[in-house]
Amino acid sequence: VCDGNKLMAAGLPNIDTLGARGGNIHSDQEYMLIPSLLERARLVARILIGLAEGSIAWQITKPENA
Repeated sequence: VCDGNKLMAAGLPNIDTLGARGGNIHSDQEYMLIPSLLERARLVARILIGLAEGSIAWQITKPENA
């Protein structure tokens, strides 16, 4: 679960779940897994390169229940 769900429910397009992995979100026990920072940075880089090169198509869609 992440805040992107709230944005989509409000009709705001977003790319979700690209942040660090971890657990206990929004609590005083929230944590992140440090190795996931590099993993996510690589993922974001691949997405941005794909968009720039045109190998990844971009389409904004609105969720059916929003």
